[in-house]
Amino acid sequence: MLNERLLYLMDRYVRQQQTEAEMAELRLMLGDKQYEDQVKMLIDQYSAQGLPAYKMREGAGTEILETILETTAPATQGIVRSIRPFRHIWWAAAVVVLCGAGIYLWQRPARVEVAATAASQPGTPGSNKAILTLADGAEVALDDKGNQQIQQGTTAVHQQNGLLQYHGSGDPASVSYNTLYVPRGGQFQLILPDGTKVWLNAASRLKYPTAFSGRSRVVELQGEAYFEVAKRADQPFSVKVNNKEVVEVLGTDFNIMSYTEEVQSVTTLVTGAVKVISGGSQQTLRPGQQALVDEHTGAMTVAPADVDRALAWKTGFFELDNTDLPTLMRQLSRWYDVEIIDQSKGNTVGEFGGRISRTLNLRDVLHVLEQYGVHSRIEDNKVVILSK
Repeated sequence: MLNERLLYLMDRYVRQQQTEAEMAELRLMLGDKQYEDQVKMLIDQYSAQGLPAYKMREGAGTEILETILETTAPATQGIVRSIRPFRHIWWAAAVVVLCGAGIYLWQRPARVEVAATAASQPGTPGSNKAILTLADGAEVALDDKGNQQIQQGTTAVHQQNGLLQYHGSGDPASVSYNTLYVPRGGQFQLILPDGTKVWLNAASRLKYPTAFSGRSRVVELQGEAYFEVAKRADQPFSVKVNNKEVVEVLGTDFNIMSYTEEVQSVTTLVTGAVKVISGGSQQTLRPGQQALVDEHTGAMTVAPADVDRALAWKTGFFELDNTDLPTLMRQLSRWYDVEIIDQSKGNTVGEFGGRISRTLNLRDVLHVLEQYGVHSRIEDNKVVILSK
């Protein structure tokens, strides 16, 4: 029977909620032979069920394995306990799957026992880059190193590295529209004239006025963006998504994912409140909820949100939770700016869970996927998924 205290301490540890006393207690239990089989059983369950190992904080798995394999443990309350290796450590890969390299994955029933390869071309990670289209049609290339200022009427636009910020008076006579386009392989941050902060993911486009002078603030989005909306009770903020649905807010933080190649648009609410309008229906979201809108029919459903997963791209990760291979490959395609050609004829693995750092080279990611039976090759700027 599984020791309830061990289960509690392991769960606290992988979620980084443990106290110093709990950490000391867990070290002792990991080094105690009577719990050896229970620890193995517990990590087997994490691997098979994806709970909660696939959401484990970065580095936790490595620390657990190092603790298990240490020859001695730190002194705790005057006691030094010997931590001996378990006789069979194949299951440790279920906890530590390239954590140090920014990757850990689980999938039934595969195991991973590999390390990342050295970075190489092509397939370098995305970076801060965008194209700003001004009201007169002029285009300005933006990147990590830029430092420039553009004047448009009474609005000043300042770029500092990967951030574009607007400062304007709101004079109705001088308001025009700009478009910020982030290509595949890019990301960029924007501060609108009202102080609203926007993070744009790869292959995304945002159209907005150079000043918000009317009764409402309206922007238009294609792709994916995270918004931290400045509060203005007398001037509500709205996002038109792919010319279909509308997200109305006052002051709140939320993410919208609406790529045309995906089957649904997803609005995830972090704080505040938003109203999502699609066709003749509308739903008001509470924090921790998301609205899923079918891209073809416009039908909308509301469900509990995995906020960490929805915002993972913003914090530098691909977060996977029962994610199928085509969905994962579309994410990789946008971030690494590669074309995916599927020649597998359906002979690939099912679903994935885990986390992959967006700072890794594409070859490293594909090398890991190969351990799960996903065979591929890179041809110029294409990734070909093979049947075997």
